[in-house]
Amino acid sequence: MSLIEDLFGVETIPSELPSGMAYEYYHDLNNRVLWLDSDVSEEEGTLLLIKQIIRWNREDIGKPEEERRPIIFYCFSFGGDIDICNSIIDVIKASKTPVYTVNAGRSMSAA
Repeated sequence: MSLIEDLFGVETIPSELPSGMAYEYYHDLNNRVLWLDSDVSEEEGTLLLIKQIIRWNREDIGKPEEERRPIIFYCFSFGGDIDICNSIIDVIKASKTPVYTVNAGRSMSAA
């Protein structure tokens, strides 16, 4: 089982990455860095980002907030589905692990 299968329950992400990008992707995960760089939608994998925030919160159970490694959430998107957007907002608000959001160029509409 690959790291992606273990983390997300899917195996399609590495094969979709351009050559050389897989290392960057795994490096970002190890550093708790997430990117929203596509449409906000169920089909674009936005729910995988939500699941990862929840997963890191489970890893941090029992740690005081100041001892938790923060999550960096970069956003570069034109927007999309408002229901999925609201799900992201709810998970970030509920996260005991700090989540820092960064606008990386454009964040429009639901982004």
